[in-house]
Amino acid sequence: MSHIEEGTTSLKLTGLAAVMKQGDPAAIAQHPCMLLLRQAVTLVASERGGSVDTTYADYHYQPQATNLHLALSIPELLPRGIGLVLNLETGALTFQGDPWRHRAGVEEVQQRIVQHYQVLAYAAALRRMRAQVTVETMENQVVLTGVFHG
Repeated sequence: MSHIEEGTTSLKLTGLAAVMKQGDPAAIAQHPCMLLLRQAVTLVASERGGSVDTTYADYHYQPQATNLHLALSIPELLPRGIGLVLNLETGALTFQGDPWRHRAGVEEVQQRIVQHYQVLAYAAALRRMRAQVTVETMENQVVLTGVFHG
């Protein structure tokens, strides 16, 4: 049977949740966590030939909105897509979508988005500390290098 499921992550974006509660779309769009999240989803989309959207689809291909207005669709792998949702009370990031006949793809894409987000966040933190940062993808692994000079 097909239905919308929720996939949990270990990511807690409490700062973004606080800004979302205030309801200022410009502040939400410019929040560092939102920028990193959008970048992570865009990276997975480009790796897999997908597209970044504001909604995902249910089993009947009816659009479903999320509070982050961020979703990813990948032909063949995730044709209905998955949406990203933030719990405004806890800051927990979850994924919503209909995994019918695409469960392995849903799990893989969720893992890749979280992995990219974490790498991008670490890279941003290192850059703020004035490190020279390089990020490389090799054989399905991401290698992050930070070098401090002087």
